[in-house]
Order: sequence, then C-alpha cells, then structure tokens
Amino acid sequence: MAANRPFRLDHIDLKIAREIRRLMISSYGEEARLLGAVDFPPSKRSVAHIRAARSVFYGFRHDGILAGVGELERDENDPANIASLAVDPRFFRMGIGTKLLRHIIAKSKGRAVTVSTARANRPAIDLYRKHGFKLMRKSKVEGKLIIVFLRRVPTAA
Repeated sequence: MAANRPFRLDHIDLKIAREIRRLMISSYGEEARLLGAVDFPPSKRSVAHIRAARSVFYGFRHDGILAGVGELERDENDPANIASLAVDPRFFRMGIGTKLLRHIIAKSKGRAVTVSTARANRPAIDLYRKHGFKLMRKSKVEGKLIIVFLRRVPTAA
C-alpha cells in the first residue's frame, strides 16, 4: 500500500471492520452535531453489518491510522453508489475526502456515480459539486432532515 494513496480495505477482516466502525462513529458523530441530529442512523452500523456488506471499501491511512474510508456499492445495471464517505475528524481539511472521492470515481470505470447526504451538510455537498455531482432530487426524512441525492455523469473522453 502506497503512502498518501487510497487502497482497498478487506472489510471482512474483523480488525479492519472494527477500524472502519471506529472511524464512522467519530466522523458521523461530527456530522450529527453539524445537523443537530440526535438519532443518526449512519453512526449505528455494527461491525457485523460492515463485514456483511457487499460493497467495496477503500481506505486512506495517515501515519498508520485509518483516516478516511469510502464505500462503493456496485451493481452491473445501475450507477455506482457511494454508500459512505467518512473522514476521521482529526484529519479534516487534509484533502483525504477528495483523494477518496477521486479514487472512487476512477474505480467506477466510467459509469455514473450517485451519493446522498443531508442538505445541511455543506462541506460534503461542496466536495461533491466540486467533482461534478449535480442535484437529482431532495427528500424529507424524520420530520425535518432533508436529504439530497446527487449524481455525477462521466464526461466523454
């Protein structure tokens, strides 16, 4: 694994799944605070759920610590979907989210890529828009939380 470059994680491995969960709890805890959410489902994923996922997980380490993780769901007939993109708050604003997102886009092999996030999560929306994602639709959940669905269509080479 090269330094400063995303790599594929073996999320079935118990130790790796625990690292992913720790990072998600920390990252999604920050997102929940940003959104004012008390009950935030992304932070509730268990190690068993992570290990059972049919997704592909990519990680980014900083000084040996798992600092970022991206999860890509792929289906032959649908766009690739970013199920999660999380950065440990200790490593915010270091470009890790950008590196993971670029890696995921490259791994989508020219297919459209979708993602969803809370409308109030401006840092995430800004990141996705910077990389060519456009708003598809919005949906209200749990009373007041508005989720935006974004899509990136690959450009012709």
